[in-house]
Amino acid sequence: MRRIPRASLIFLSLALAAQFSAGTTPAQNCGGTERWGPKDGTDPQALSIDLTNITPEVVADLVTIHQPQLPGDNKTRIVPDETHVYLVLLQPQFS
Repeated sequence: MRRIPRASLIFLSLALAAQFSAGTTPAQNCGGTERWGPKDGTDPQALSIDLTNITPEVVADLVTIHQPQLPGDNKTRIVPDETHVYLVLLQPQFS
């Protein structure tokens, strides 16, 4: 079983706390109430995620991804989108 570095867990916890305290409901922040298994890693396929091979992406590339047809259950992951770890690169632009 792969371990997640402690610093990553702390960062993720802080990011989630900031997100949920923004005055919206958790369902609004996480994209709805469906498919919680793949969202929080409790589905049977969670161990198939490659945590060592991180794919860098920029926001411009992410907005061009097609919307997949969602499976009708709470266990099936969408391959390859939900079997990778993506690192979103941000380059702020100030006016």
